[in-house]
Amino acid sequence: MPDLTRGYHGGGKGNCTILDAILRQAPLDVNESAHRLPQKLFTLNFMPYARIHWAYDGSACNCEDLSSALVAVWDYIKSAKRATSESVLPTVEKVSCLPGSAMITQAKPVFAGPAAGNVRLQSTGMLDGRCLFPTHYICKIGTSYFDPTYDRMPPRPADIVQRELKKHSPGIFIAKDKSRLYAFSASTPARGFSDSWHEMDATGWISAMDWKTRTARSIHSRSRDLQAVDAALQAFEGRQGADALDALKRAFKGWATRNPKEASSRNAGNCVGGLATFLG
Repeated sequence: MPDLTRGYHGGGKGNCTILDAILRQAPLDVNESAHRLPQKLFTLNFMPYARIHWAYDGSACNCEDLSSALVAVWDYIKSAKRATSESVLPTVEKVSCLPGSAMITQAKPVFAGPAAGNVRLQSTGMLDGRCLFPTHYICKIGTSYFDPTYDRMPPRPADIVQRELKKHSPGIFIAKDKSRLYAFSASTPARGFSDSWHEMDATGWISAMDWKTRTARSIHSRSRDLQAVDAALQAFEGRQGADALDALKRAFKGWATRNPKEASSRNAGNCVGGLATFLG
């Protein structure tokens, strides 16, 4: 999609071809009430044009781009070219729907479905329409919220959020209620995204740092097999994410099978048993 923020900066400057095309979708009376005008712009002008001309693409047309585009259109309307009294129109701002937190969205279609989400189910590896967004941008015009990514006017900013997340490492997000873990995968990108995230039951999960702390024994050196588990767990937490999961499972199984006494002696706080549960 074109960068509309470069197309218009106010005062009639810039190439306004796309902005004019959006406004031609339906007659728009700038003297409409401040409450109804933003809704009409969104439902009758902006989103109809967006659905025809744009498709969600995490690298070229994402939630921030779409929100910036809506801001640009509204600022264009507020300009001297489109309105005689700017003071009667509310201000617009691009806002995060869940400030300071990442999120899993609800399973709702993006642009009527071109993007099937980027969260893969643990049981099947299939996409179900949910997205993992480190930040999700929407627009606020006056007291109303508009989400151009999901073609919605939510009553509250976090309307689309299913689960709040915190980032543990480059390759891992964890639900704040600690129920789910999301592992990065570059090898199975979702349509419209450069990657995907595999949803996993977080029961038994232990971080690489906690793993080393709990399995440490001052009078014992770590076996080569245990060191392989350490390295595999670090790789899983890193940018390799879900792509390193099989290697972690093999390393853990090999260590536990060949070194049962070591596995038993280092099972502080059931860390070994917990990781076994997590890995299945």
